[in-house]
Amino acid sequence: MTLQETIQLGEPVEHRGVVIAPLFPRRQPQAQYVTLEETLPLGFRITEVDEAGSVPELLVVNPLDANVLLYDGEELVGAKSRTGS
Repeated sequence: MTLQETIQLGEPVEHRGVVIAPLFPRRQPQAQYVTLEETLPLGFRITEVDEAGSVPELLVVNPLDANVLLYDGEELVGAKSRTGS
């Protein structure tokens, strides 16, 4: 498949010597990932890096053949808090 078969070039716009042209997909884009909620029942795991734990660091085990999207700030129930409680 060629680039022209997957992307359509939009109308170029020039401003102060710079030309910008938007690119539009010819097909509906599809996500190449699944969410954390979808993967947990399938064996995806997130744990502490070791027994002591480290608040900004987690260990992820992904036995799936899929990319998993983890949102920044997503709450992980049972993870250590910054105060250690």
